[in-house]
Amino acid sequence: MNMLLTAVGKRIQLITYLKKEFKIVGVDCSDLNPARYFVDQFYRVPAYNDENYISTLLTICKKEAVDILIPLFEKE
Repeated sequence: MNMLLTAVGKRIQLITYLKKEFKIVGVDCSDLNPARYFVDQFYRVPAYNDENYISTLLTICKKEAVDILIPLFEKE
């Protein structure tokens, strides 16, 4: 199964654990985050309050055949 995690930031321990069962797609609004090197696929996305945020996530979900999307930022 494919899982998309938003706002991956520094969540390396969580990603490492989930990769045992899932292909992990990570997204963040910044390229300056260490977790991007631990996910199977990383995408830079607009900030959560940008008008294109949801459509960008949906495009990534379709492209990567995402089964589960988990937001890791409370405001999402």
